[in-house]
Amino acid sequence: MRRLQRARRMIAEEDSLAEIAAAAGFSDQSHFNRHFKKAFGLTPGRWAALVRGA
Repeated sequence: MRRLQRARRMIAEEDSLAEIAAAAGFSDQSHFNRHFKKAFGLTPGRWAALVRGA
């Protein structure tokens, strides 16, 4: 959960999702997407769109 919280903060800083997945300690972006969606109910891409106002 700490890795996911860190990733959420990084998404707000507008880093790329692939870079965020690696920096947060996930093996790949797919692994990151699965865990993020399970924990928060939406994909990292959708979260980024909401946070960034897109």
